[in-house]
Amino acid sequence: MDAHIRPEGWNNWSSADNEKTAYFAEYNSKGAGAKPESRVKWMHQLSKEEARVFEAENFLKGKDGWNPLRADDGWLEKNKPDWQTVSWSEAFKQKPLWYQTDEAARMADQIVLYQKDNGGWEKNLDMTAMLTQTERELLAKTKSDISETTIDNRTSYTQTAFLAKVITGSLQKTTPPTNFPKHKEAFFKGLDYLFAAQYENGGFPQFFPLKKGYYTHITFNDDAMIGVLKLFRAIAERGEDLSSLTRSAG
Repeated sequence: MDAHIRPEGWNNWSSADNEKTAYFAEYNSKGAGAKPESRVKWMHQLSKEEARVFEAENFLKGKDGWNPLRADDGWLEKNKPDWQTVSWSEAFKQKPLWYQTDEAARMADQIVLYQKDNGGWEKNLDMTAMLTQTERELLAKTKSDISETTIDNRTSYTQTAFLAKVITGSLQKTTPPTNFPKHKEAFFKGLDYLFAAQYENGGFPQFFPLKKGYYTHITFNDDAMIGVLKLFRAIAERGEDLSSLTRSAG
């Protein structure tokens, strides 16, 4: 460590309680900035034995004993991970507890990112795949393009229903995550899109806003209209995933 490192070494971010719940430590620091005798009293100077716990092969080994220094393809074939990523096709087949997980929240975050300004979604997109920063920025820039929002191929009403599941799961936690408000906002935005798309006779076009051609016809194929109506019925009957979702008249 160079001399510009402050002698006290650590900062509790102006809170007298942070050092009670966080563990501040260093090991074997050297150089002009390494002054263990001047460090704050609540930090820890680790011994060699204590520091070994934080070495990669120990800190990351988990239940299956994974060692990043020795793992190879053969090890991966013999030791399957405790968790698996969930594809969109499997998103509605998980146990209730799964919708409280970080992975479910991550998927919901991406669904929000794909949502267009009118509340709908475009079809035939894997909204659960990891995105690069460039891809995320492009999605944010194209939210105003609502020309392809649709209920075709089980779109829009499924994203809305998934958000409801994640919101319900979040409310079962002691402290809902910080992304809970945007999930709830996106749910109601998706619901408003579906209501706006409905014809006066109760049917639904394939695309909304309307596109020229057969897209304006009431669409029964691919569970399009039926899927929307099932969601509406679940809402009317205060289904398990929707009973906690309310919106004030204001």
